[in-house]
Formats: sequence, structure tokens, C-alpha cells
Amino acid sequence: MIKMLRTKLGFYKRGLVGFWQNNFEGSPQIPQNIEQFILGKSAGGREIVCYKIGQGAVPVLFVSAIHGNEVGTIKLAHRLLNWLNQDSGKYNQFSFYIIPILNPDGYFVAKGSPNYFGGGRKGRFNGHNVDLNRNFPTPSFEMNSFWGTGKNYSEKINVFCGEFGGSEPEIQGLIKFIQEKQIKFYFAFHSMGAGVMGNNQPLAQELMDVFAKASGYTKEGLGDWVNLKQTGTAKEWCDIHSINYLEIEGRYRYSPDWPAHKKGIEAVLEKLANTSTGG
Repeated sequence: MIKMLRTKLGFYKRGLVGFWQNNFEGSPQIPQNIEQFILGKSAGGREIVCYKIGQGAVPVLFVSAIHGNEVGTIKLAHRLLNWLNQDSGKYNQFSFYIIPILNPDGYFVAKGSPNYFGGGRKGRFNGHNVDLNRNFPTPSFEMNSFWGTGKNYSEKINVFCGEFGGSEPEIQGLIKFIQEKQIKFYFAFHSMGAGVMGNNQPLAQELMDVFAKASGYTKEGLGDWVNLKQTGTAKEWCDIHSINYLEIEGRYRYSPDWPAHKKGIEAVLEKLANTSTGG
């Protein structure tokens, strides 16, 4: 009885915190001087905007809201854009590409139905009801998979991954962009696990260590990827194409958790700037 009561109280507390963060925690405007272009359109016909900062030789990609309900990652992208724009001269060896909302269809749903007391789950999928982070064209792709949620991802929710790997316009546009720009560093922002994972690339594993130490997030090993039993993921696709991939889970659904992210990003960029790859 006491355990059940604690669970309910925790449930309502998270809902109230989410309501406050979503409605009263501000997000900065994107500066007008930042270069932008349209990556493509979503399944629902909404434009996907990408911003560019810097003209350096090393392209770095940051992607938020591949799951449209992860609203805090959009606020995070806005803060990142402002911060990089202010300190662009500090990182002149890089060209930064930032996609604040890869899944505008899902975000449209999440914005209209925040679902504070349901875990903020509405809006995860695109206009075709596809989980975009299960839609990459990889050997493991399956039409139907699951979404692990709750404590230790123990709760499994069935999800549709698309008719085939790469079936969705959002993923098609993203892959085309990555290949055209020859992206070798891809940072994906998610919520709300307070952890960081790196894919099988040796440098990605180093960057994961650096980010986790600086941010205070939990470092997840390669075995944790296997335990998640996910299919058709960005991680697997990046492994195949020798792209360094970090998947970073903030602490909150509706907050950018900016102080922790900033420390992690700064440390990673310093690491890259001091390696033969980034220098």
C-alpha cells in the first residue's frame, strides 16, 4: 500500500514538474543571423529546418526531437544555437549543423496534448505513426518492435517502425544530408534517461567517457545497447557507415537540462579540437 502510494505521488509530482517546465521555463529565440535551410518535409508535410554555424573543415551534427514528445531537446537545441553563435570563433575548425525538430509531426501532437500525467508520451511518432529512431535502413530492421520505458526501460510498448528501413521522409532527408555533408560526428539528443551511450567507433567511446564525466550523466556500455534489443536505429546505421555517434538522454521531458548538456558538449568539443581528427 505504501509503495503504491509513493508511486502515485511520484507520478503526480513528475506531471506537475513537467507542466511547470513546459509552460514557465523559457527557451531563447534563434538568432536571425544564423544560416538556415530546409532539410526536407515530414510525413505530414511540415518543413524540417536545419541551422549552420561556422565554416570549419570538420562537420558536426546535432539532432533533437527525432521523437516529437521529447520537448526539452528542442529547447536544448535553441540554447545550443545561441551559445555556439556567441562563441563561434572559439570553434573555428568546425561546421556545426543543428536540427532542432526532426519530427515536427510528433511535436505538433505533443504541443497540443502535453500528456503531463501520462509520462509525456503523446507525440513520439511521425505522421505515419512510425517511430523514426527504428526506421533506419539496417540489417536488423523489423516492421514492428518496441519502446522500452519506465524504470530501467522495463516497460515495453509496441511500436511500428515503418514499411521498410528508410521508408519515412524524415529519415530519407537526414541520411541524404549526412552523406552530402560527410558527417563523421552525430550527436542525438533524447530524454529522459540521464545517460549517454556511444556506438562501436573507438573515438565515440572516448567521447562518451568525456561527456559522461563532464555532465554527470550515467555512462552506458556497449552491452546496454544489446540489452535494449532495438532495431533499425541511428546507432546501428552509424556503425555501418563509420560515423561517431553519441546518444544523450537528458533528465527531463520538458526541460533542456542545459547546464549538464553544456558541460558535456564543451568537453567533447575540446576533445575533438585536440585530436588529429578534429584539429
